[in-house]
Amino acid sequence: MTTFWQKPKALVILKHIQTNRALCTVYQALVFLILKYGY
Repeated sequence: MTTFWQKPKALVILKHIQTNRALCTVYQALVFLILKYGY
């Protein structure tokens, strides 16, 4: 039972990490543009 539940949780965590990384890159790009153009 433990292995059955651990695998889906690991997949969900990996998906969350991937989406968070994508959001982080977007936010970094926005911050870079704001600093570059001085908004």
